[in-house]
Amino acid sequence: LNFQNVSLTIVDFLDFPIKLIETIKNKSKSKIISFENISESSSFCDITFNAIYKNKKNKESKNTYYGPNYFILRDEFLLTEKYSFNENIKTILIAYGGTDPSDLTLKTLSEIYNYCNDNFIKIIVVLGKPYQKRIILQREFPNVIVKQNLFSISGIMSISDLAFTSSGRTVFELSHLNVPCIITSQNPREETHFFSDYDYHKYLGLSNEIPSGSFLSSLKQLYDSPKVRHEIHIKLKEFNFNKNIKIITNKIAKL
Repeated sequence: LNFQNVSLTIVDFLDFPIKLIETIKNKSKSKIISFENISESSSFCDITFNAIYKNKKNKESKNTYYGPNYFILRDEFLLTEKYSFNENIKTILIAYGGTDPSDLTLKTLSEIYNYCNDNFIKIIVVLGKPYQKRIILQREFPNVIVKQNLFSISGIMSISDLAFTSSGRTVFELSHLNVPCIITSQNPREETHFFSDYDYHKYLGLSNEIPSGSFLSSLKQLYDSPKVRHEIHIKLKEFNFNKNIKIITNKIAKL
């Protein structure tokens, strides 16, 4: 690669190799901006934004910024009306995204389906394009609304009284819309993400470690305690990611 005339390099790559950063630095005067980079190479970048990760040191370095203030919303969320709290749970969203490697979609449905039918709760399942078991879901859970590979999801999120999701980017979008969530981490890396704790949503833990029945018991708890769910909803109001792009561009402009 020829970096001689490059003035700005943007890296959106997990664990970006240090050697490649050094190559760019040695062959150009380019400023390097990286996103979601928790590897050692981040210290060689001029600025790094790790929006979905917790700051383990509880302080920002001179060039690395952590947490939801640096999360960039997709355009569809910028004008989406936020969730208006409903004391009763009438609609549940299940959205574990992508391939859902732990098949949390199937596990969640297996536990909560009958309970939701008995209590007249509508379930909407949104699947990522790679998910392979849609036919099984539709056969085993005929009353569930199943959608896959959607172009836009914000409208569904904003009408959901509760969401089951993992601790990736989707929970940031749900938090922006003030939707209470029950969260499960798909893998150990997700446990390092910002919402993988008990400060805001209901967090169950790592997918292969949570006890059987946890999805149902958590749903029952929030169904029977509107006050608890309302407290989550109120706490989420501190998040408004519409302004984040300006925060980020202002920091980049100072390089």
